[in-house]
Amino acid sequence: MSSTFQHHIARLSGIAGSRLTDLDMLPAAVVAAAAAVGLNASGAPVIRDSPVGAVVALLGSNGHLVLHARPDEGSCVLDLLSPGSGNIRRGVEVIARRLGATDTAPLAPSPPPGGP
Repeated sequence: MSSTFQHHIARLSGIAGSRLTDLDMLPAAVVAAAAAVGLNASGAPVIRDSPVGAVVALLGSNGHLVLHARPDEGSCVLDLLSPGSGNIRRGVEVIARRLGATDTAPLAPSPPPGGP
């Protein structure tokens, strides 16, 4: 078993707000993206809805995928940790295609408070 992981954070935009409030579509997209990168899910996606948007998380024995939806902005942020052997960009592409995103941009992790 490999202990190598890949981590990618991306912002997807140009998404219809109605897609980002569809609590059937979001978890289906997350499951499809996880399968595309070889993530072994440890159960069903966890879905939490709030006034600012839903969060869908899929935890696995070899990584995770978390989607934070912002329907009012027509965007979402995707946090993907996957096995080193998979193509992590494929997971982003699956989410982008299923949600109809017109733009994807990688996000750099924020430095810790008081850090560089």
